[in-house]
Amino acid sequence: MSYSNKNSRTRKRTINPTSKESFKQNCRPFYDFSKDNFKTKKKILKDFKCKKNKDKKDLLYFKRSDKESEYNFISKKQLQDNLCLSKYNEYSKSNSNSNSNSNSNSNSNLTLEDLLSNCSTDQFKDINKDYVNLMKYIDELSDKLDVNEQIRNFIEDLVEYTNINIYGIKEIFNGAFVIVKGDNGYFYNKYKCFGRVCNTRKKIAESSHDSLYKDSQYRMGSGVLYNCDTSKNNCKLDTQSKSDIFDLLVGTSPIEHFYGDTWIQFEYANIKGFKNKYLLHGYSFIKYKYYGKNVGPLGISEYTEYTKPLILEICNELCGREICEPIKCISSKIDLKDYSTKFISKNRVNLTDYKLLKDYVKKNFGLNISLTEVNDDIEDNIDISEDKYDFTVSSKIPIELIKQLKKIKVYLEQIISDTKYEREQMIELMFLILYYVVKGGSKTNNIKELKQKIKSRYTSNSSKSSSNDFFSAKSSFN
Repeated sequence: MSYSNKNSRTRKRTINPTSKESFKQNCRPFYDFSKDNFKTKKKILKDFKCKKNKDKKDLLYFKRSDKESEYNFISKKQLQDNLCLSKYNEYSKSNSNSNSNSNSNSNSNLTLEDLLSNCSTDQFKDINKDYVNLMKYIDELSDKLDVNEQIRNFIEDLVEYTNINIYGIKEIFNGAFVIVKGDNGYFYNKYKCFGRVCNTRKKIAESSHDSLYKDSQYRMGSGVLYNCDTSKNNCKLDTQSKSDIFDLLVGTSPIEHFYGDTWIQFEYANIKGFKNKYLLHGYSFIKYKYYGKNVGPLGISEYTEYTKPLILEICNELCGREICEPIKCISSKIDLKDYSTKFISKNRVNLTDYKLLKDYVKKNFGLNISLTEVNDDIEDNIDISEDKYDFTVSSKIPIELIKQLKKIKVYLEQIISDTKYEREQMIELMFLILYYVVKGGSKTNNIKELKQKIKSRYTSNSSKSSSNDFFSAKSSFN
């Protein structure tokens, strides 16, 4: 705040740099980072939208300056705890008085009531009609007493925290294999073991899907799942299309492009009881084998784990860190089918190669394996001449896999060790090597990165069958 009179010199109050930096981080919607200045009141009111939920509560969203047509949620508590409005009124006026070239704000203070004006349930209809319709569908779910609360919350979180649309919801209910890219296991950890006993690792797996060794996949199907009727281009709850035997599988991806990200799949039947586990679950597996499509509780889907996953994207950019703390957001509707296909092709993710590699490890090794054993097994299936590798097709390995192993062996020879890893860990390791084989660029740099990732991921929790870590074992790392 500045004070002036006709006969005295204007006194200027400078803003403490530390306080200003704290304000920028905690009250982001009020600061223009591109201009390194406080926003005008007019700009702030334009950037804020207020959505009224089913319980008549007013929820505030602000437009991200670095992303077109995306609005992030901000709680009134966050505004109050950080004194965003009072500090903005003080700092912006002080800044305006000290900078004659700055755009002046209105003389009136910015208030919470200003931000909460024009609240409505259809606030984001022009930005993403699917979002509005999906939220109405979720509100309808909450009125159904036979819907499990955690399943409802899970679906709502998908709508609030990702770029999912009605097409995506329908595919999920049809059994699509879905990866939430960039969530670093947020969904997995939030719902882990909720309501049902966590699946422990078993010698006979209850699922063909792959999850990270540290993140044993679990099931949380319960209650009734109601379909989304899209006949009128919305998402009306359909009481005639439902399932009370469905399951929801949740795990984390071992593929490097999605490493640690949550994957989910709604299955046709759960495994509670003999009938469901062996008859209904078996029926859906046979149907999957015949059609080559996943069988979900309310239909079939072409989105499968190692051919064509449906890829969603988490809202918040802060999820690039080790711990993901997403913010609810609303963004423009995108073509999820096109988005998923383009991501796979752009990043050269050949899922068939990953499937071949997974099957190779599972068919040819026991439960505890070393990289040295894998290297030896590859050599057993390959004729090595004096000056180059001469590959001959083995009776138990397809030619496509032989070609793949040829490239992998070049990297494998640089990291072999006698440290024992459990089979799921070895699959992760082989996936990681394949990632660097395909990545391109400097082989020296790739091998260096590969070693660092193996060290960070596995030295502190190496296999139970070995007391030595990756680097204390006999290795070519030295």
